[in-house]
Amino acid sequence: MNLNFYDSTDGQMIHTLAFPTQPIGQTTPAEIELHLWNRKDKTANWTAKDIEICVKTALDLSTGDTDINGQEIVTEALIEAKSNGVVGTGIIDDEQTAFTPINATGTFLIGDIPVNCARKIFFRLKSISGNSTRKALFLINLLYNYVRKTFYKIVEHTNERIFIGQEFLDEFI
Repeated sequence: MNLNFYDSTDGQMIHTLAFPTQPIGQTTPAEIELHLWNRKDKTANWTAKDIEICVKTALDLSTGDTDINGQEIVTEALIEAKSNGVVGTGIIDDEQTAFTPINATGTFLIGDIPVNCARKIFFRLKSISGNSTRKALFLINLLYNYVRKTFYKIVEHTNERIFIGQEFLDEFI
């Protein structure tokens, strides 16, 4: 995978995310800072574009799953995110100050990420009155396109034929 989440120190790749326990209806839930890296420590000139983050159930569904598999989290858009801060050069900060609720259909859009750069993404889990789910598994999916800048050197070869008597001689210049 080319886009990967790392912890806030960029020392460890993150494969699972555990939100802290919080009281229901908390007005300012705890934030978890992750860095979304594009090919960390690589040099190939690939830029991740059109990046969308969405949340689906543990079975990669948007509807029809159980709450333990994250259905309530997806349906109620309880995961929120914002992009604020960058790591690396040649990348422009999204500077988002407000959190955006995300689910399977309400995706979270962020700016392009050049190679060996990262965006600081902050996630939080909103808890509202009436939630029945106390623990759940769910997926945070990344959708993106890759664009590679390629520079070509055009070399022109000409093929001239010179007529000498009954034969043709080919010369490559």
